[in-house]
Amino acid sequence: MGIGNCTEPGCYSRQIKYNASDRQIQALIQLSERCFQSIWYDCRNSPLKYNGTVYAWWIDKDGKRKEFRSLENCDNLDDTEKSEFIFIKDQDTLPVTRVHFSNPFKGSGKQEVRRLFCSGKAETQPMPRSCDDLWRMGHTLNGIYSVRGAKQIETVFCQFDKRYVEQEFQKRIGYQDIKTKPTYFYVQKDKNFSERNVPLPFELTIVNIGGAMDLPSGVFTAPVNGIYFFSFAGLAQFPMLTGPDPVPVQRELGANLHKNGERIAISQVNIGYLVYPDNRSPITLQSTVSLRAGDKVWIQIYIGISGGFLYDERQAEVDQGSHTHFNGWRLEEEI
Repeated sequence: MGIGNCTEPGCYSRQIKYNASDRQIQALIQLSERCFQSIWYDCRNSPLKYNGTVYAWWIDKDGKRKEFRSLENCDNLDDTEKSEFIFIKDQDTLPVTRVHFSNPFKGSGKQEVRRLFCSGKAETQPMPRSCDDLWRMGHTLNGIYSVRGAKQIETVFCQFDKRYVEQEFQKRIGYQDIKTKPTYFYVQKDKNFSERNVPLPFELTIVNIGGAMDLPSGVFTAPVNGIYFFSFAGLAQFPMLTGPDPVPVQRELGANLHKNGERIAISQVNIGYLVYPDNRSPITLQSTVSLRAGDKVWIQIYIGISGGFLYDERQAEVDQGSHTHFNGWRLEEEI
């Protein structure tokens, strides 16, 4: 189509009409691997841009003005008829919805907006991350779906009769508690222990689902990324002070939770200035920890002034059971 003889920048304007709705066109673009559109312009003394003045541009799908770039033939005054081919491949701007031209130097110009062309199938995630991914895979029924979130499996409501850019297209409902492998343990000791600054070993397995807890070494190894909870309880015993005239002193025993060799939680029991034998006191520790797969966690005791030990003589106290307990489980898994 000829652009006529108007001289003001962009004075010739034409809306581009398509035989499909905006929603259909956007769906086609989103589902395609590639899309492009071209504009053909024949010029004779009718430049698109000249001496810093822009005389022509096009409007994208969002109504934004886009200038013609990388032009060689129609950016100067020339009485010879030339042609310019403008190739548009940015799918976020397509389709062309309107064009503007002008003829400030009374030459001639003809424009042709060619068809929107799309090909190929857009790549989709093996595991969908959004309603948009589900839609690309072919889902069209409004409903509740499971998608992969940043760390957990999330539940979303997808309203596919809306456009993907509309606020109501996806609504997050919450997340699902997914565990690829169950992990929880409960172990005990059956003998006294006084060695300091080493992982506390255990002898008795009550539960060890997943096998992440190694009793001889006392080390728990996280099988997957996630949030874990640990709880420890023991009975600290402080022996009687000896000597002809023992001096009363304060005695201490602590239990530390270590992660990869770093102390991350501590619990401590102090016995006052006593000299009596068999002073016993419970010691407990709880902690919630974020772990990566392969991280190691264990309990380690330390002994303070005239300290004692963890008391456990199960063989002599069968009816009482163990006094030293360590248990833990995975609260939440990160995918």
